[in-house]
Amino acid sequence: LTVGLPFWLFFRILWMLRIKDPLLGSLKDWDEWMCGRKDFDMLTLMGLPKAWRGDVWNWLDAFFLVSILFVLTQSSVPVLDAHLNTYKGFVSIAILAMYIKVLSFMKTVELKFAAFMHLLVWVIPAMLQFLAVLCVFLCMFAHVFFLRNRHILAPDYDFHNDDASTQFAEFKNALQSLFLLAFVGDFDAGPYETDWDKSLIDAFVFIVVVVLMNILIAIVSDEYDLNMATSFIRFWDEQLSLVI
Repeated sequence: LTVGLPFWLFFRILWMLRIKDPLLGSLKDWDEWMCGRKDFDMLTLMGLPKAWRGDVWNWLDAFFLVSILFVLTQSSVPVLDAHLNTYKGFVSIAILAMYIKVLSFMKTVELKFAAFMHLLVWVIPAMLQFLAVLCVFLCMFAHVFFLRNRHILAPDYDFHNDDASTQFAEFKNALQSLFLLAFVGDFDAGPYETDWDKSLIDAFVFIVVVVLMNILIAIVSDEYDLNMATSFIRFWDEQLSLVI
């Protein structure tokens, strides 16, 4: 950063002032060099080349360092009670970053470990379309149940407060309820009293739990086969990165 930024500013000022340099040739050549070259990258000049930025694990390492340093800085002074929850949140993030760093070390332990760790990272871009469609369906049904049942009190069960509202009283709670139903199977039949509600929840279970979850299994299976085919190259690439 300290080396690349001054050079970038210098060349940027030259381009703005259109200063001709005998080493760079004519002004036309200068403009083509600054604006036409595909490999001109400000972040590369600042010490962040494309090869480094293209590896997700490098960003996770940077996240680990920043989170740990931030927590250590905050821990050096007494934490006020008003900021205690915020401090605990940052500590939780730092702990997660530490365990992510442990996963990063596991890439270099053994061939199958390397394949599995890379699968965890590279399967997410393959799931973007699936996640977008899943989010639309979750919001769709959560919105419908929120509008229909937000004013209905919880049914009279032994484990319910009679005056309490259902999980559909707030949109975020409705979304959380449907998310748990889709991935965990957490289901409470109490709020679905009418035939409309039962039909809607049946449609949600069929679309999300049956159709979309099977599509997710197929996506992960394809990515796993692809990763296992290139696991040998990835493993030795990690080994060489430790040496270099």
